[in-house]
Amino acid sequence: MKVGKLSAIFLAAALLVMPSVLMPVGASASDSNEKVEIRYTIFREDGTFEGVDSVSPAQADAVIKAIARINNDLRLLKAALTPEDVENAKAILTTDIACMSWLKIFAYLLDRIEDIIDAYITPWTKISVFSHIFSYGHGVACVPFQKSLPFGITRQTYVGMLLRPIWWKYNSFSYTLVRNEHLIPPRIDFWDMIGRQSGFMIGFIGIHMSIIRPLMPDTHIFIGRTLVLVNKDLLL
Repeated sequence: MKVGKLSAIFLAAALLVMPSVLMPVGASASDSNEKVEIRYTIFREDGTFEGVDSVSPAQADAVIKAIARINNDLRLLKAALTPEDVENAKAILTTDIACMSWLKIFAYLLDRIEDIIDAYITPWTKISVFSHIFSYGHGVACVPFQKSLPFGITRQTYVGMLLRPIWWKYNSFSYTLVRNEHLIPPRIDFWDMIGRQSGFMIGFIGIHMSIIRPLMPDTHIFIGRTLVLVNKDLLL
């Protein structure tokens, strides 16, 4: 798994839920010593860090407004089309995070700002050979010369070898896990993708299950081994 980019995506997702974990502590709203507890989780390469900060109501309000600005900055960054737009969006995002660096989670976000920006503007692609794959997704899976069964409310399953190429494109509720084995030096590698993704493979051996549903994305499951696999992260 590409930890840096995936962690950046988790961090960005944490910004979306942070307002729900603001908890007032103290006697009453009229108490000048009233504090607000902010609870948050940071996903790091060396593990998970859970933090709690006590701030004033004014600071808590500033945090909520900052989250709204940063979410909007991320949308602008994703929508940027020209290099100038990208640089402007990056500068605005960095400034808004830097203004809140007095809080631990924003300081950590500022430290990882390049990873976050890279994750939002540069989808990553993994290529592997002779790998095991487990892939579950909702969307489209295309196998040349394969015909759908009638009425669109059917299950299609096959077991064995398929030499024809397979393409797929999944929506956000999807997951792919891949295991690679290496002889020199001997080791086993794992990587995965969560969310929107597209893929291509040749020489699949295993089981493929497809559930075709009207008015909803089809569900596809691949469990087996493949000669060549290319999987591309399409981000959130």
